Amino acid sequence: TLEPHGLKGYCSLSNELVRGSNAGLVSEFSNMIGEAVGWTVDSAFLSGTGAGQPLGVLNDACPCTIEVAKETGQAADTLVFQNFVKMYSRMLPSSRNDAEWFITNDAVPQLLTLSFAVGTAGERIPVMRETDGKFTLLGRPVNFSEKMAALGDRGDVLFADWRMYANAMVGSVTISGSEHALFTSDSYAVRATAYLDGGPLLENAVTHYKGALTTSAFVTLAERA
Repeated sequence: TLEPHGLKGYCSLSNELVRGSNAGLVSEFSNMIGEAVGWTVDSAFLSGTGAGQPLGVLNDACPCTIEVAKETGQAADTLVFQNFVKMYSRMLPSSRNDAEWFITNDAVPQLLTLSFAVGTAGERIPVMRETDGKFTLLGRPVNFSEKMAALGDRGDVLFADWRMYANAMVGSVTISGSEHALFTSDSYAVRATAYLDGGPLLENAVTHYKGALTTSAFVTLAERA
């Protein structure tokens, strides 16, 4: 059940600034606050509590998200090839062709140098591939984001099929401006509002008819401390 909740943003500009600038200043601030709403919505779909806001797939209250343990002896704040192999194995089979990686930007230096050995000669093969500036890992797209957890924390890496996440918005993001709301302080007010909710379509991780591994459309990596 989705019950849209209000998401609201607000900023103010001095009328002195508005009148002393070009005509596009208010429009620019309106665009910025609209982008801030979009950023907050994305963050809520990842880590929202579900109380008065969407339930994020990385929140502890989300029962369908699978957490893959770190490797034995794995050093703190590191990523190893086996982390991704095991996460890939826990992705819902019907979702593998649509799932994508979402990884903290702080992991870029490690991932660009991460490789694995092949053959008796030990030839090194990069884990992450690049084509025309776009990266893939195990054949699936990689997205780097500041919305992910810090490197080494649970949730710094997510393998997700967002088709399995439901969201509902009443209308669209509404942006309004008023020169009267802050009349006594000689300021111009800009407000953005949206009414939305979201949550995963899966109630729990999937136990298959045959096979030992449970799978899900949302798989994350445990803390490496």
